[in-house]
Amino acid sequence: MSPASTKPANNRPFAVPVVTLEEVKSSSLHSSKTKTSYKLNDTELMKILGRSDLVNKKVAVISIAGAFRKGKSYMLNFFVNYLESLSEGKDGVEWLTAETPLDKFHWRSGSKRDTSGIFLWSQPFILRDKHGDEIVLLLMDTQGTFDHKTTMNDLSTIFALSTLLSSVQIVNVSQQIQEDDLSNLRLFTEFAQLAQSSTQDENRHQVAPFQKLLFLIRDWPNSEEFDYGYEGGNEYLQNVLAIKPKQGKQLQKLRESIKASFESLEAFLMPHPGRRVANNNSDKVFGEVEPDFEEHLQSFVVSHFEEDILEAKTVQGEELSCGELMKLFRTYMKIFNSDKLPKVKTILEATAEVMNGVAETKAKNEYDSLMKEKITGAEPNLAVMEILHRFHTESVDAVMKVWENRPTMNSDISVQANRDNLRAYFEARYAEHKQAVEQNAKLAIENRRIEAERARFLEEDKLAKQKNKEEQERLARDRAEQEEKFRREREDIEKKRRIDEEKIRQQQLEQQREAERLRQEQQRIEAQRIEAQRIEAQRQQEQRRIEIAQAAAMRSHYSPSFSSTSIYYSPSPSPSHGSSNFRSSPSPSHGSSNFRSSPSPSHGSSNLRPEQYTTRAGNTFTRYRDQWGRFAKKE
Repeated sequence: MSPASTKPANNRPFAVPVVTLEEVKSSSLHSSKTKTSYKLNDTELMKILGRSDLVNKKVAVISIAGAFRKGKSYMLNFFVNYLESLSEGKDGVEWLTAETPLDKFHWRSGSKRDTSGIFLWSQPFILRDKHGDEIVLLLMDTQGTFDHKTTMNDLSTIFALSTLLSSVQIVNVSQQIQEDDLSNLRLFTEFAQLAQSSTQDENRHQVAPFQKLLFLIRDWPNSEEFDYGYEGGNEYLQNVLAIKPKQGKQLQKLRESIKASFESLEAFLMPHPGRRVANNNSDKVFGEVEPDFEEHLQSFVVSHFEEDILEAKTVQGEELSCGELMKLFRTYMKIFNSDKLPKVKTILEATAEVMNGVAETKAKNEYDSLMKEKITGAEPNLAVMEILHRFHTESVDAVMKVWENRPTMNSDISVQANRDNLRAYFEARYAEHKQAVEQNAKLAIENRRIEAERARFLEEDKLAKQKNKEEQERLARDRAEQEEKFRREREDIEKKRRIDEEKIRQQQLEQQREAERLRQEQQRIEAQRIEAQRIEAQRQQEQRRIEIAQAAAMRSHYSPSFSSTSIYYSPSPSPSHGSSNFRSSPSPSHGSSNFRSSPSPSHGSSNLRPEQYTTRAGNTFTRYRDQWGRFAKKE
């Protein structure tokens, strides 16, 4: 196995050998011989095309084929680098520098073959086509041709497989297109002629069996005659494929067939990269190249991946998905894995069988889609079986109309079998829909019963909720009324409490005022008492003075040495504290004969002294004092 077929240890993407050439020796009694066997690496093919997220997506395959040691794998490295830059969000800017690695698809210079078989890059790239739909892009590399080891049968097989499976086949040639390069396409021109002649119905759209063939002419030496790039390349290709009078009929027929076999024919003239690349490539990097080569290399690589250019792989106008391409891959491997190159008719039959199968699957899916759409839009009326049957008939007619008018390679090969399969599938699906409708009708009845029961339950629940709501509202009203009653009672109690408190406060104030009045009265009485005590003290003092004076008078009366002296007593009025309840009668002045005091005996009423008092009411009363100033009763 070549180095390219070894999977890297770091799980990086790599070139996967999906078809390998193995030599098988067979021996007998008289001789032994070696034949080539083509082995399909179905496990790796499944990893690429059978991924659940990719199997139903459209697929495009860019393949490169041509003579060995002419730089096919070298060129594919640039494709990978550019696509990886797109995947990393760099939009293809500055994807090519002198340090750009060229270690994706294994390559080397020299005269020994490097690639063996057919390889696919293990990482599919997701791009957008001209319709804006996602499309899975695969890159394919092939074993080089004319290498002195591989038989012409093997070379033709590899080239045929890559062309049949690719949407863009790049034929890598050196310096110019040789007649042999055109002769290598004879198998495909015969395939195209057979496919086109097998369909005689003029109403069907005729399409070329193959999509795009691109000649990449490396190291173009005649830029003065035809300029580098697509423009000069297409002019050169038109010149090569032109029908000229001196050409033999076979060459003219070949050129006409090539033009009719491919939807698109183009050529690109690539300048020489420079001697540095040709003589030294051990570093496996882009390195220093001629400016013209770098410019046209970028233009060539980028041109394949623009949205308005990229197209899915088609067969007779039918776009293939990854899963359908995988079926086609396996079918071709079965018919090409023989000692001899299969006949064109065999290839056509195999392709027709696969494509009829693809068309059958799409027709089934279309029928299911139409029925689903119709049934979904008319579910309430599907209890009437006539409606379902009408849907079935309309869907079958629509699908079969497309089926009958599709481009086909051979109207007699497996078409009737596929047609019968479709009819059987439609009837089986109709029976399933019918059964489903009947079951749905029963379910609808049961659902209506359940719905009625549910409606009754909901109504009862609604009534219960309404009753509960009313009860809650009644309780709320009662609670509100009770609370209002309690509030009013609390207000009445509070009002009564405030009134009682006010009464108590007034009583307390009245008591305070009465206490204050009593206190003042007590103070007045106390003041009167004190004043009376003071007067009594003065009176007693005066009485003592009088007594002393009387005593002195008596002594002088009985003593010849003393003169007779009369002593008169004039009582002082009784003072009052504030307003007096009593008023003294006017006291006689000192010396008045009415109040003249004379010595009195110590006993008898003659010793009492009258005093008159007048009350506020104007009443007059008389009180008597004894000789000591004390009040006394008159006997």
